[in-house]
Amino acid sequence: MENIISLFKKNHNVESLISKTKGLNYSLFCNGVTPHHGALVAATLFQENNNFIIYVCENTYLANKMYDHISNILGYEKVNLYLVDDVVVTESVIVNNELKQERINTIKSIINNDPVVIVTHIEAILKPVMSLNKLKEYCLKISKNNEIDINEFVKKLVKMGYERVHTTYNVGEFSLRGEVIDIFPSCYDKPIRINFAFDEVETIKFFDLSTQLTSGKEEQNVVILPINEIILEEGIEKFKEKIVDIEKSSFIEKEFLDIETLKIDGKLRK
Repeated sequence: MENIISLFKKNHNVESLISKTKGLNYSLFCNGVTPHHGALVAATLFQENNNFIIYVCENTYLANKMYDHISNILGYEKVNLYLVDDVVVTESVIVNNELKQERINTIKSIINNDPVVIVTHIEAILKPVMSLNKLKEYCLKISKNNEIDINEFVKKLVKMGYERVHTTYNVGEFSLRGEVIDIFPSCYDKPIRINFAFDEVETIKFFDLSTQLTSGKEEQNVVILPINEIILEEGIEKFKEKIVDIEKSSFIEKEFLDIETLKIDGKLRK
């Protein structure tokens, strides 16, 4: 595919586009181009600038097609797919784990400042997410020999959307047995086993789901991301605060109206 990009860059219009966008933040509206040419433009600009490219399509179907086109040029490791379901009912009731995992992988790339081409669609970019700083607060970097309070660690995992189970089998689950925590983060293909010596991280290893045995290779560190793009507890707490404020405001207003009524009736002593 390198030869295709090399030939594409020889076009005068493409050369001009590259020179005008070099090292800049820009928005580019592509109209009247074929999907293949759109993919070549995105891949070429990505290679030239080595920076994030966000390719916005009209809907999920076109986004999936464009994801394949660009991945065929750059490789799937350099392209992220950020989609939400088009159907409102499906989006609110049934969570598509694969789509959610792709979105979390995109967020991981952004947090790690690892440039990729992000292919998305209009509805997805309109969906609210937490701020980048708030997402970073809920990213746990676990390193060997780190000291971690296990109880606080478990509480944080629950806040991040992980479910505590007896045995970890699925993404978003974790289990605790003594000083061993198994967790299946959304950003890894395999679950992780963390062994503690009191509060110190002794070993970090990936393990096989079917055998529940570790691979043998030790990891120096891992990053655990939230299961969802929005931490519900944050939203719930803010909602509670607003309800309390509204109740206080309503109470004060009612008391004020009662006093005014008494004044009018002449029943309030001066």
